[in-house]
Amino acid sequence: MEYIIFNLAQQNYAVPVQNVQEVDLFSTQALAELPQVPDFIEGVMNLRGDVIPIINLRKRLKMKQTDTEKRIVILKKDQVAGILVDTVYHVVNIEEIEIQSPPEGLENAYVTSVWNNNGNVVFLLDIHKVLYFKIDSETKAGDVA
Repeated sequence: MEYIIFNLAQQNYAVPVQNVQEVDLFSTQALAELPQVPDFIEGVMNLRGDVIPIINLRKRLKMKQTDTEKRIVILKKDQVAGILVDTVYHVVNIEEIEIQSPPEGLENAYVTSVWNNNGNVVFLLDIHKVLYFKIDSETKAGDVA
């Protein structure tokens, strides 16, 4: 199966190419902020007439924040949304036999599996869990399903 490899906080991640609509440069000027949404939602942007949410993947994964996100990966699963990443590298074909479960005790809601790419660990993300969120009408926070 083909995956697109990208970098976030000096760690490589991957998502299936079939779930990637496009990759583009990121500009904060294209974002419109929304009130009362989870803090990992940077805002929304107009993508050729469709308004889509933009997810700060660092915040979503509870990582240290920086201003190094330079690319936006537009993903499509049950919905279309963008995720902010540092760098997008390339597309690779990963054989199912090469994919491993995360080490015991290190399971993560967003990481489905791990690929050892010649000594470099690449985390394969669960797109549905990364993109899914709901707004709690009682508070200003969002819940992860």
